[in-house]
Amino acid sequence: MDDSEILARWLAGESVQGIADRAGLTRQRIAQRVLRAAARSGDDWDQMLATRAARREDRRRTVTADQLRAMLVLHTAGLSQRQIAEIVGVHRATVRKAVENAATDA
Repeated sequence: MDDSEILARWLAGESVQGIADRAGLTRQRIAQRVLRAAARSGDDWDQMLATRAARREDRRRTVTADQLRAMLVLHTAGLSQRQIAEIVGVHRATVRKAVENAATDA
């Protein structure tokens, strides 16, 4: 994988770890190659960072109303956050935040 492809993947929002795994390199080496490719491109670094941030934000999944209701029902039924996360298909931290937000809204 050449430097320009690594930069393109990074700008598209792919994680450094994901790129490293795909390329068979360390995260540090990927970071060095991103910086080198960015310097060679001549593009504005601040604009590149803004582009990456926007694309990473776009990749974030939102919790649907049905998922939120399911999390709260399962929590009320006494299931653990880990169990709820596995059933609903979200991260455990998402369950924790949903339960905390519901408690403060009540």
